[in-house]
Amino acid sequence: MVFNPMFRKIVYFLIAVVIVALLGWLGTSFFSNGGDGEKSIGPEEQLSPADLPSTEKLVRGVLGEKIALGTSDGIVEVRDFYKDPAVFAIEEEDFMLDIRANYYIAYHRLQSSFEIVIKQSPVESARANAELWLVDYLGITQEDACKLKALVTVPITVDQNLGGRSYPLSFCK
Repeated sequence: MVFNPMFRKIVYFLIAVVIVALLGWLGTSFFSNGGDGEKSIGPEEQLSPADLPSTEKLVRGVLGEKIALGTSDGIVEVRDFYKDPAVFAIEEEDFMLDIRANYYIAYHRLQSSFEIVIKQSPVESARANAELWLVDYLGITQEDACKLKALVTVPITVDQNLGGRSYPLSFCK
């Protein structure tokens, strides 16, 4: 069966209109969701608890994105370090926040805890530097840092007297 050339032009035109309409609809859906396929939220909204582990909530505000960490002493909002390109996963749920010559700092997501490991003596100066870095990096006060699960660990190979144990942050009571 041979089609009239005019009929072919009409069919091609209708197909083009359908494709343009479909692309327009997809583009509108894509850009209304923040451009990355994720749920777009305003400054006062929060993702549902199902979107993040039970101890974490994403909060977007005037000062940028923060994570609200649930603690036994209430909620502590910290910088969203997951978006920091310098932070990397050690394992699926463990993240390295900072590595220095005399310490490193990790976050254990399942326990919602921070761990400072002292790698070299003198222990006290390494501990002070690491604690100061953590508070500054998270954008919190020392008081809020004390609400977090945060431990300082000293391997026995670094210090025979202090090693093999974990300690709270030095400024916490």
